[in-house]
Amino acid sequence: MLIKFPKTLIDIGPKHPKWQERVKIEILNLTQYVKFLQQKGGRSWFFLAPNKNPKYKFIKWDGYLQVPARPEIRFKMVILLPSNYPFACPRAFAEESIAEYAGKIFLKNIWEEDDGEKFVMICHEHMETVDEAWTPNLTIAHFFIREVYYWWAAQQNMIIDIWDKKNNGEGDVEEEENAEEEEDLEDLLKKLEET
Repeated sequence: MLIKFPKTLIDIGPKHPKWQERVKIEILNLTQYVKFLQQKGGRSWFFLAPNKNPKYKFIKWDGYLQVPARPEIRFKMVILLPSNYPFACPRAFAEESIAEYAGKIFLKNIWEEDDGEKFVMICHEHMETVDEAWTPNLTIAHFFIREVYYWWAAQQNMIIDIWDKKNNGEGDVEEEENAEEEEDLEDLLKKLEET
Protein backbone atom coordinates (compact mmCIF):
# COMPACT_ATOMS: atom_id res chain seq x y z
CA MET A 1 0.00 0.00 0.00
CA LEU A 2 2.72 2.51 0.94
CA ILE A 3 5.70 3.25 -1.22
CA LYS A 4 9.17 2.90 0.23
CA PHE A 5 11.73 5.11 -1.46
CA PRO A 6 13.98 3.46 -4.00
CA LYS A 7 17.71 3.61 -3.24
CA THR A 8 18.14 6.37 -5.81
CA LEU A 9 15.94 8.72 -3.75
CA ILE A 10 17.04 7.79 -0.21
CA ASP A 11 19.67 10.54 -0.03
CA ILE A 12 17.18 13.26 -0.98
CA GLY A 13 16.51 15.50 1.99
CA PRO A 14 15.30 19.07 2.48
CA LYS A 15 18.53 20.61 1.17
CA HIS A 16 18.72 18.43 -1.96
CA PRO A 17 17.78 19.96 -5.35
CA LYS A 18 15.33 17.07 -5.96
CA TRP A 19 13.53 17.57 -2.64
CA GLN A 20 10.21 18.30 -4.41
CA GLU A 21 10.33 14.82 -5.97
CA ARG A 22 10.48 13.27 -2.52
CA VAL A 23 7.67 15.56 -1.31
CA LYS A 24 5.45 14.24 -4.14
CA ILE A 25 5.92 10.68 -2.90
CA GLU A 26 5.31 11.80 0.69
CA ILE A 27 1.96 13.34 -0.32
CA LEU A 28 1.07 10.34 -2.48
CA ASN A 29 1.69 7.97 0.44
CA LEU A 30 -0.41 10.05 2.83
CA THR A 31 -3.22 10.24 0.27
CA GLN A 32 -3.09 6.48 -0.36
CA TYR A 33 -3.25 5.75 3.36
CA VAL A 34 -6.32 7.98 3.84
CA LYS A 35 -8.02 6.32 0.84
CA PHE A 36 -7.19 2.89 2.31
CA LEU A 37 -8.90 3.88 5.58
CA GLN A 38 -11.95 5.09 3.66
CA GLN A 39 -12.14 1.90 1.56
CA LYS A 40 -12.16 -0.12 4.76
CA GLY A 41 -15.19 1.87 5.87
CA GLY A 42 -13.32 4.03 8.34
CA ARG A 43 -12.86 7.71 8.83
CA SER A 44 -9.39 9.16 8.82
CA TRP A 45 -7.91 9.89 12.23
CA PHE A 46 -5.72 12.71 10.89
CA PHE A 47 -5.18 15.26 8.18
CA LEU A 48 -1.73 16.46 7.15
CA ALA A 49 -0.37 18.65 4.35
CA PRO A 50 2.79 20.66 3.76
CA ASN A 51 2.63 24.21 5.08
CA LYS A 52 1.98 26.55 2.14
CA ASN A 53 4.46 29.20 3.31
CA PRO A 54 7.49 28.94 0.97
CA LYS A 55 9.88 29.79 3.82
CA TYR A 56 9.36 26.27 5.20
CA LYS A 57 10.31 24.50 1.93
CA PHE A 58 8.11 21.50 2.78
CA ILE A 59 9.80 20.77 6.13
CA LYS A 60 6.79 21.94 8.17
CA TRP A 61 3.53 20.07 7.74
CA ASP A 62 0.27 21.16 9.34
CA GLY A 63 -2.88 19.24 10.12
CA TYR A 64 -4.82 17.71 12.95
CA LEU A 65 -5.53 14.55 14.88
CA GLN A 66 -9.16 13.59 15.42
CA VAL A 67 -11.07 10.78 17.07
CA PRO A 68 -12.63 8.97 14.07
CA ALA A 69 -15.89 8.16 15.87
CA ARG A 70 -16.04 11.69 17.31
CA PRO A 71 -14.71 14.12 14.65
CA GLU A 72 -15.57 17.08 16.87
CA ILE A 73 -12.65 16.00 19.06
CA ARG A 74 -9.79 17.42 17.10
CA PHE A 75 -6.37 18.83 17.93
CA LYS A 76 -4.14 20.81 15.58
CA MET A 77 -0.75 19.31 14.91
CA VAL A 78 2.57 20.15 13.32
CA ILE A 79 5.10 17.74 11.84
CA LEU A 80 8.65 19.02 11.51
CA LEU A 81 11.19 17.30 9.34
CA PRO A 82 14.73 17.70 10.70
CA SER A 83 17.43 19.01 8.38
CA ASN A 84 18.94 15.51 8.20
CA TYR A 85 15.60 13.92 7.19
CA PRO A 86 15.20 11.12 6.06
CA PHE A 87 18.13 9.89 8.15
CA ALA A 88 16.28 11.15 11.23
CA CYS A 89 12.55 10.58 11.66
CA PRO A 90 9.96 13.38 11.73
CA ARG A 91 8.94 15.17 14.94
CA ALA A 92 5.24 15.33 15.87
CA PHE A 93 3.70 18.15 17.89
CA ALA A 94 0.08 18.71 18.94
CA GLU A 95 -1.56 21.88 20.15
CA GLU A 96 -0.67 22.61 23.74
CA SER A 97 -4.25 22.07 24.96
CA ILE A 98 -3.92 18.34 24.30
CA ALA A 99 -2.00 18.12 27.59
CA GLU A 100 -5.34 18.72 29.37
CA TYR A 101 -6.78 15.55 27.78
CA ALA A 102 -3.95 13.11 27.12
CA GLY A 103 -1.73 11.04 29.37
CA LYS A 104 1.85 11.89 30.15
CA ILE A 105 3.34 14.49 27.85
CA PHE A 106 6.80 15.93 28.33
CA LEU A 107 6.03 19.64 28.18
CA LYS A 108 9.56 20.91 27.63
CA ASN A 109 9.71 20.08 23.92
CA ILE A 110 7.71 22.98 22.48
CA TRP A 111 7.21 24.34 18.96
CA GLU A 112 5.97 27.91 18.93
CA GLU A 113 4.29 29.37 15.85
CA ASP A 114 4.97 32.93 14.69
CA ASP A 115 1.61 33.96 16.22
CA GLY A 116 2.62 32.55 19.63
CA GLU A 117 0.50 29.38 19.45
CA LYS A 118 2.34 26.54 21.18
CA PHE A 119 2.56 22.86 20.31
CA VAL A 120 3.96 20.07 22.51
CA MET A 121 5.92 17.10 21.21
CA ILE A 122 3.76 13.98 21.36
CA CYS A 123 5.98 11.33 19.84
CA HIS A 124 9.61 11.38 20.77
CA GLU A 125 12.33 9.65 18.83
CA HIS A 126 11.16 6.13 19.67
CA MET A 127 11.55 4.97 16.08
CA GLU A 128 15.16 6.14 16.03
CA THR A 129 16.07 4.24 19.19
CA VAL A 130 14.77 0.85 18.00
CA ASP A 131 17.01 -0.80 15.41
CA GLU A 132 15.57 -0.63 11.91
CA ALA A 133 12.27 0.92 13.07
CA TRP A 134 13.16 4.06 11.14
CA THR A 135 15.20 3.87 7.95
CA PRO A 136 15.75 6.53 5.27
CA ASN A 137 13.55 4.72 2.75
CA LEU A 138 10.45 5.33 4.90
CA THR A 139 8.05 8.27 4.63
CA ILE A 140 5.93 10.52 6.82
CA ALA A 141 3.03 8.08 6.30
CA HIS A 142 5.12 5.24 7.74
CA PHE A 143 5.94 7.46 10.74
CA PHE A 144 2.23 8.17 11.21
CA ILE A 145 1.26 4.51 11.10
CA ARG A 146 4.13 3.22 13.27
CA GLU A 147 4.48 6.04 15.78
CA VAL A 148 1.73 8.65 15.85
CA TYR A 149 -1.15 6.21 15.39
CA TYR A 150 -0.11 4.06 18.37
CA TRP A 151 0.27 7.08 20.61
CA TRP A 152 -3.06 8.55 19.45
CA ALA A 153 -4.97 5.26 19.74
CA ALA A 154 -3.68 4.72 23.28
CA GLN A 155 -4.91 8.18 24.31
CA GLN A 156 -8.39 8.17 22.78
CA ASN A 157 -10.49 6.67 25.60
CA MET A 158 -9.02 9.11 28.11
CA ILE A 159 -9.39 12.03 25.69
CA ILE A 160 -13.06 11.18 24.99
CA ASP A 161 -13.84 10.86 28.69
CA ILE A 162 -12.23 14.18 29.62
CA TRP A 163 -13.66 15.89 26.51
CA ASP A 164 -17.19 14.80 27.43
CA LYS A 165 -16.78 16.03 31.00
CA LYS A 166 -15.52 19.42 29.81
CA ASN A 167 -17.90 19.88 26.88
CA ASN A 168 -20.97 17.86 27.84
CA GLY A 169 -20.51 15.90 24.59
CA GLU A 170 -21.21 19.00 22.48
CA GLY A 171 -19.56 19.91 19.22
CA ASP A 172 -19.74 18.79 15.65
CA VAL A 173 -17.51 18.90 12.60
CA GLU A 174 -19.12 18.78 9.19
CA GLU A 175 -18.06 16.02 6.82
CA GLU A 176 -17.64 18.62 4.06
CA GLU A 177 -14.70 20.15 5.93
CA ASN A 178 -12.77 16.86 5.81
CA ALA A 179 -13.55 16.34 2.10
CA GLU A 180 -12.32 19.86 1.24
CA GLU A 181 -9.01 19.26 3.02
CA GLU A 182 -8.46 16.01 1.12
CA GLU A 183 -9.15 17.84 -2.16
CA ASP A 184 -6.62 20.54 -1.17
CA LEU A 185 -3.96 17.88 -0.68
CA GLU A 186 -4.71 16.30 -4.05
CA ASP A 187 -4.56 19.75 -5.71
CA LEU A 188 -1.13 20.36 -4.14
CA LEU A 189 0.09 17.01 -5.45
CA LYS A 190 -1.05 17.98 -8.97
CA LYS A 191 0.75 21.33 -8.73
CA LEU A 192 3.96 19.61 -7.63
CA GLU A 193 3.71 17.19 -10.54
CA GLU A 194 3.45 20.14 -12.94
CA THR A 195 6.74 21.62 -11.69
